[in-house]
Amino acid sequence: WLFLFFSSIANAQSQWAALNAPEGGRILQIAEIGDEYWACTRNGLFRSSDDGQSWQQDALFGEFFRVSGLAQYGDTIYLYSNEATLTGSESRFYTSTDNGLNWSFQTLDNSNFPGIGTSPPQSISSIFRIDDVLFIVTSFQLTRSLDGGASWEELINSAGSHFAWDKKQILHVAYNAAYVSGDYGFSWEYILKITPPVTPGKPQIEGNDIYLPRSDSLLVSHDLGQSWTRTTVPFLNLHNAASWKTGNDVLYSELGENVFTSPDFGLSWSIVNSAPNPAPYRTPGSVLVNGNTIMAGSEFGIFRSDDLGSSWARNSTGLHAYFTFDLQRNTEHIFAQTSGEVFRSDDQGQNWQPVFSKFAMLQYNVITFGVLGNDIYVLDNDGNIHYSPDNGDHFGIIANLAPHPVFRKNQAIDDTYYYFNANQVVIFQNGSLQDSFRVVLAGMDVGINDFYEKDGRYFVLPTNISLGGKLVYSDDQGQSWQASDLIDTDFKGNFYRIQDRLFAAGLYVFYSDDNGASWHKATASPFLRLNDICLHGDKLYAFGGAQIAGNLLFFSEDMGDTWEQLDTPPFGLSHEIYALQTFKNHLYTCALSSGIWRIDLTTPVTEPGAAATGQALRVQPNPADRLATVYWDLPVFAGTTAGKMTVYSSGGRVVWEYALASGSTHCDLDTGQWSSGVYTIQLDFGKERLYGRLVKP
Repeated sequence: WLFLFFSSIANAQSQWAALNAPEGGRILQIAEIGDEYWACTRNGLFRSSDDGQSWQQDALFGEFFRVSGLAQYGDTIYLYSNEATLTGSESRFYTSTDNGLNWSFQTLDNSNFPGIGTSPPQSISSIFRIDDVLFIVTSFQLTRSLDGGASWEELINSAGSHFAWDKKQILHVAYNAAYVSGDYGFSWEYILKITPPVTPGKPQIEGNDIYLPRSDSLLVSHDLGQSWTRTTVPFLNLHNAASWKTGNDVLYSELGENVFTSPDFGLSWSIVNSAPNPAPYRTPGSVLVNGNTIMAGSEFGIFRSDDLGSSWARNSTGLHAYFTFDLQRNTEHIFAQTSGEVFRSDDQGQNWQPVFSKFAMLQYNVITFGVLGNDIYVLDNDGNIHYSPDNGDHFGIIANLAPHPVFRKNQAIDDTYYYFNANQVVIFQNGSLQDSFRVVLAGMDVGINDFYEKDGRYFVLPTNISLGGKLVYSDDQGQSWQASDLIDTDFKGNFYRIQDRLFAAGLYVFYSDDNGASWHKATASPFLRLNDICLHGDKLYAFGGAQIAGNLLFFSEDMGDTWEQLDTPPFGLSHEIYALQTFKNHLYTCALSSGIWRIDLTTPVTEPGAAATGQALRVQPNPADRLATVYWDLPVFAGTTAGKMTVYSSGGRVVWEYALASGSTHCDLDTGQWSSGVYTIQLDFGKERLYGRLVKP
């Protein structure tokens, strides 16, 4: 049997709109390009033309790109990016000679960027140029290009190495020796044996001056390594101290909360400040020092100091570089979780303010959070439970779960909040710890994939394979457990409650209207996994899909028995959806590197069986044993545009490609040799892209 499900990104009736995502996110590098500042992030390239006060995402290097390195020499800008594709990612080296208006690029693979492994890296540390020779620093590797970036050769790949450079020389410091090259890396001069071997810190070189930190002391040379002076400074663990050249013969260095400067390239140091409040959390290589101004990249955006580190202010206006992992709401607010913070929006997602921040809390990172009325619970990386009774305005620590294995999941049910890990459930009410218990059946831990409580009955979807995937439940508040024979497939799903109906949804969709006494399997499940079932009016919404297509949206008009595909936000199949939420007549979603989107649910979105723009896609015969013909209605502008159909397996492998002539309206598919499974179909006509799912049992 062959089933085909299609939807169009375009939507003539109700359109998806991109919202301002939470400001901040991991900064990989900051550079001064012309009269602008440019910031490299995992969510594209951001540029500032007002001295770093506000940021705008570059039109070309947007959400699809991880931009990790750039440099400018004269009128030429070099940039390294990793672009998300449907089947993985692609690394490219870009060049621009007109301040980023136009770019040429070279795609990198093992044929022209050797020595990394199976493919070029997603991120690099630095790009630099000496005369006309280009270099890329990647982790412990130094590569060189003699042809403007078209091809690269490996010079050094040594664990624990650090590199520094000036306009003529390259310094290589390993754990047991230091070397200098003045001929673009063709030869290296041995200048220092490090005894005993220790892990070096970030070195610096400028002319004859060399600064070399180690874990026990500091070495400085003013004659290009012919002689050395050993000194100690009030640093601890010198190899962890970051350092930068300020451009005025002063070295700037920091370690933890202390900031130091040196007027003699590292021989002597003076402390600028101690324990700046709050201290930004830098990412390696992401600090730009220009006179007394420091632009410091971090996991939470950009911080700025105009007094060499004595005081700091967050400086990330307009910079949306976060991955957003979760969306939750109460009656008046919608909340978003990023890698280190929880944000709240009071205007339906237009603007966001941090209510829980590692930047403010210093040592805490957000693992998961939940919303229960006005109560907000946050679990941090140290096992602390932070509780706010007022929508996140004030937090206090109410418990610590650190002695237990990591707790990463939660459920907010009625007036009770549940945390659980692989074996244990912890219960909170009104900010107070109420109870905890293990889930044990026949003397063994069942392993908790998901937990739910309804009308006094506890439900667990287990991970212990010896249970055969059977649902486990308790009627005595977790004192004893028994397995249900009503769901006996190992689908590793999650629980959702819509009104009085309880869903157990994963590889298949089951639902119960009698608190688990009986379960029914949905008659149509066009997905491999289903997540975040939510309700608006009389419709259910969810997201799911094959392994490469976790961004397919679905809706149900019969409370979850049958499902149809909904128009998908225009961020493509390469961006997995993390969360779905309904709030104030809108449907919200967030996806990998694509920010937050919403669509108005008060106007028609997509009716079952046809895309809203009228591009109907159908398959005949259906069911089909071997041969199926796919038909579609051409977009208005595509009558003279050639197209392409691509079919991907669930693992992301291209199994079939076919060029479509302009004006074509159908295509034959021979599926006789295809394995059983779920396939993703991509149909391209110029700017119009249609997605579909093909299931072959």
